[in-house]
Amino acid sequence: NYGGQGCAQLHALVGFVSIAGGLASRCFGVVGGNDQVPRKALEAAAPKLPGPAAIVRKRAAGFEVAAAGAEGEAEHFDVVIVAHPLERSTLRFEGLAAEVEPQRCGAYRRCVAHFVRGVLRRETFGVSKGALPVEILTTEDSSAPFYSIGLQFPITAATRAEVRAIVDSALRCEPQTYKVFAPRVLSEDELLPYFAPPRVGEGLPLEVVGWYAYPEYRVPQPLRSFVLDEDGLYYLNAIEQAASAMEMCMISARNAVNLVRQWVDDRRGAKEGF
Repeated sequence: NYGGQGCAQLHALVGFVSIAGGLASRCFGVVGGNDQVPRKALEAAAPKLPGPAAIVRKRAAGFEVAAAGAEGEAEHFDVVIVAHPLERSTLRFEGLAAEVEPQRCGAYRRCVAHFVRGVLRRETFGVSKGALPVEILTTEDSSAPFYSIGLQFPITAATRAEVRAIVDSALRCEPQTYKVFAPRVLSEDELLPYFAPPRVGEGLPLEVVGWYAYPEYRVPQPLRSFVLDEDGLYYLNAIEQAASAMEMCMISARNAVNLVRQWVDDRRGAKEGF
């Protein structure tokens, strides 16, 4: 997990998080795709900015956030929460009490997911007879061009019987959909030694999604503060240096809400009010 990083790079907490999904978790999915959660949350928030934020400026009271190409147009906010990795950000900050150093905690590793429809090749994985594996993991010193291969289940599979039918089909060497994690985009020629196409003479049905998914970890691990400025500028993705996962970001989001609540309570108690 974590983009092929090994035990020499992963500190203890991120190591525990990396195996939690396979040992003690119950995973849930949203019909139509999990990406609907942030998209619908953004729609519900109805932000006033005309485009993606480019600059955060500290003012005498609060902050201004300007969008790219807004030509001086900016929106005023009492509190700002940054919710994307600064290591991969073009966001600029002006007037803060301390300079924000985007590169201080290192780079992010690229992860490319390949969704392949096909049949795992027995001969490649040394299986002469019997069931094929439905999950293939590699070690840090592996020469394979991928990190892992895993059988995928459609979001519409709602019962154990439906999931079992897909597993049984894969074990019978029938075409199914697999997710291949790799550090770069793999060509069809690179995937063909591992997968046979669903139909003889045809190519591999393939969809590729790549993103910078995880920080590059090291020991000791540098950590960034959740507070970029004491006057109300907070950073959700600081938690990714401790361990990067959607669940960790949800914990960080709650932490950010608690920081905002404390900020509000402090100012309600002040003489100038809020």
